[in-house]
Amino acid sequence: MKIKRPFAIVLPGGGFRGAYQAGAITEIGRLGIEIDMVATASVGTCNGAALVLGMWEMLSELWERAVDLKIFQPSLLLKGKSPFAISDVLGQFSEEYGRPGQFNEAQSDFLVSVTNATKMVNEVIDFKSTQWNFSELQNLYLASSCIPYICNRIEVRGDWYVDGGFTNNCPINYVLERGAKEIWVIGMGQPATLEKTFFSVVKHSLKICPKKKFRTLQLLNHMVTEQPILSPQNITFHNITPSSPLDLGHLRLTRQKIKSAIDLGRRDIKQILISKHC
Repeated sequence: MKIKRPFAIVLPGGGFRGAYQAGAITEIGRLGIEIDMVATASVGTCNGAALVLGMWEMLSELWERAVDLKIFQPSLLLKGKSPFAISDVLGQFSEEYGRPGQFNEAQSDFLVSVTNATKMVNEVIDFKSTQWNFSELQNLYLASSCIPYICNRIEVRGDWYVDGGFTNNCPINYVLERGAKEIWVIGMGQPATLEKTFFSVVKHSLKICPKKKFRTLQLLNHMVTEQPILSPQNITFHNITPSSPLDLGHLRLTRQKIKSAIDLGRRDIKQILISKHC
């Protein structure tokens, strides 16, 4: 199979639709395809960590176990807290990957999109850089999937960080800047309805009872949605999306839905590889 070097995989965010990505990554890992760099945002960061660390075999099990975690807990409302326990879910996922320091020994570069909510800018975190210590990398890893208001904001060096998908959900620019010649973007289809419906409810709630001190409303107004992806000249580009509609909501998950999404991701990657052989 001919792949141009440097070869990059980009993993955008998409909530629990990331189970599709998990299937695609599992197939890529099984085939032993060498990857030079992985750029991620939001839930793509959870999946990308497993790929970069060579822990892809456990990814399917992690996603199937996600339905057993109490993602939505209405009882938290009585305690004055957000009913969405996504922060705890991400924490459990991150513990499975060991310590972030392992990225220094990985073959692939790991580039993570985060939103600096204090400065209102997007930042790229290079997990092989010596700029960050162990604790900071751990927090920035979680921050990449930290949806404002739903998850607790994360402080690093005096700045507040939240979900990277708000300012750069498909960080192709990271790998282009590093000279990638072949890029696979493993997306999840159309933007989730969560962006159009749930965030309007959040914005209304914040106007009534603003609990956060950083500018959440501005972040919601500037949220990045999926845009048409243009392939630069002399770059081999594959935009991989589900060949069939994903039957996945954001709160009502079942093991069968997760498994179906994972299986579809595997099949779609196989089809891409078959076409490259032809």
